[in-house]
Amino acid sequence: MLELSKQDAADIVDQLSKLINMKINIVNSKSIIIANSDESRVGDFHEATKRIIEDHLTELIVKKDTQFSGTQAGTNLPLIINNEIIGVVGITGEVKTAKAYGQIIKKMCEILIQGKARDILIEQRKREKELFQIEWICEKDILITDSFIAEGNSYDINIMLKRRVLVFSPKVKDDRNAIINTILIDDKNNIAFKNRNIVVAAITDRANDKVIQLVEKIKLKIKNSLKVGIDEQDYNMNINDQYLKAYKSLQTISSNTQSIYIFYEDLFIELLEDEISLKRKKEYVLKIFHNYTNYYEIRKAIHLIKTLYDQDSSLKAAADILGMHPNTLQYQLKKIYSKTNLDPRTVNNIGIYILAIKFSNDILGVV
Repeated sequence: MLELSKQDAADIVDQLSKLINMKINIVNSKSIIIANSDESRVGDFHEATKRIIEDHLTELIVKKDTQFSGTQAGTNLPLIINNEIIGVVGITGEVKTAKAYGQIIKKMCEILIQGKARDILIEQRKREKELFQIEWICEKDILITDSFIAEGNSYDINIMLKRRVLVFSPKVKDDRNAIINTILIDDKNNIAFKNRNIVVAAITDRANDKVIQLVEKIKLKIKNSLKVGIDEQDYNMNINDQYLKAYKSLQTISSNTQSIYIFYEDLFIELLEDEISLKRKKEYVLKIFHNYTNYYEIRKAIHLIKTLYDQDSSLKAAADILGMHPNTLQYQLKKIYSKTNLDPRTVNNIGIYILAIKFSNDILGVV
């Protein structure tokens, strides 16, 4: 049996009370008032409802307030959904006037209740579809059986279709809906859903340049910053592998980089990071900066080098960002060289320092 919630009943009473200048109350199947124009009566036992439900009455007119416990003069009619009495609507007031409005109010209540029930089913179905998508794309070792394919079809999802997977991380959570809507409008076979703070998209098969076009279109729709990790075009892997590659790509995007997206196929050093333990990363960084007395000094040196590399080793550009004169920056770099015996501006040492920068994010925090 459909059970009316207090909030839904209160919404219905509020809407109907604005249409007629009479008091309305809605009572649930347990004969308890759950909504009333007079809020002080909410929670009271309503004897007239008990009588209607037990005797299957089509209407019960109450001529005076003392006739039934918790019931005021007026008319009371059963609310019937799917041939079941789920409650009662009461119109309080002079009996003749209340009776005149009775059937109209009853019908309007039933229509509104059915509408809210449909909304609940739609929302429930939407959530079930979202959970299916998360299971299919984001969880490992999912067996693609005939029943799993059929379940996808029931949600209008063809899980056998070739796709590209993208993972979006908007700076502002409210932008997630705009991202999803743009993706779904792009192609009726596209999939997009929220998973915690990110948006996961499984779009129809397309080349990298077409993927970029979609990303750029999404960027135009939102005003805030955005990061996007994109899988590689390799159909020998399952969709969870594609998702993991897209997510890995997203994690490698630096906050300082000008590009908002990166393809998995463009990753190099980043692919090794997960294979190296935190202990080994720490040993590596401390070996390079062994002459430094504390982590603060190491962080400061790494930040200086990273800024230089982010600006393609341009002293002037890096100095501008750091707020210092190029000569001062050059002095600081020489100081690092003297302590590490590794010149940050020498080509042979750049790779060594790049690894130190990446590892330092794990052991010292983002620099």
